[in-house]
Amino acid sequence: MASALALQPDNQLVVAFWSYSSQSSLIGRCHPDGSVDPTLQIAISGKVSGLAVQPDGAILVAGGLFNAGGFSRDSIVRFNMDGSLDTTFDPGTGAPSSPRPDMPNVSAVTVQADGKIILAGEFVSFNGVKRIGIARLNGDGGFIQFDPPALGTDGQLRLGLNSQPDKTYILQVSADLLHWSAIQTKIATGFGLDFTETNTAVFNRRFYRIAAP
Repeated sequence: MASALALQPDNQLVVAFWSYSSQSSLIGRCHPDGSVDPTLQIAISGKVSGLAVQPDGAILVAGGLFNAGGFSRDSIVRFNMDGSLDTTFDPGTGAPSSPRPDMPNVSAVTVQADGKIILAGEFVSFNGVKRIGIARLNGDGGFIQFDPPALGTDGQLRLGLNSQPDKTYILQVSADLLHWSAIQTKIATGFGLDFTETNTAVFNRRFYRIAAP
């Protein structure tokens, strides 16, 4: 049965079909006249509960735990316009898995005008971050999350986070959560990045956040 659909910018329709007996989905595409586009056929394990198409034609598939092309993706996976898996898009641990594969925790997905991705469903966290029923991802798939901060004996504060190679990250600070100032900028070379704050002792309180333009 059809479980999700999305309209491409060129008015072609992307459709997902779910098979309960095989616990798998098949994603295809129809032309505006209803005829089938033979160039797109994506076979994927797990139930697809939401589809969205990005402006560049990339296809976002939301649902449960997916396996495609030898890769596992939790809650959301992205395919290129030709149906090949986009291995650069990784949501991490995603939303906690549902005990029933036919009832995935993520039930809907849409794309904002700025390219960020909104997920909705029955979940209480996403990639280890508390999110009740709705989460937003960066368009590159990154969900920025700090590691537990580490304060050294010399007063230096280490802030680690997940990152995407060659992407720029800006560490910003605030004393009141209203006014923010950039204090460090780094370009990631791998999937993890560290910032070090050396003068934390002179502040009564200090808040940190990461901007990734």
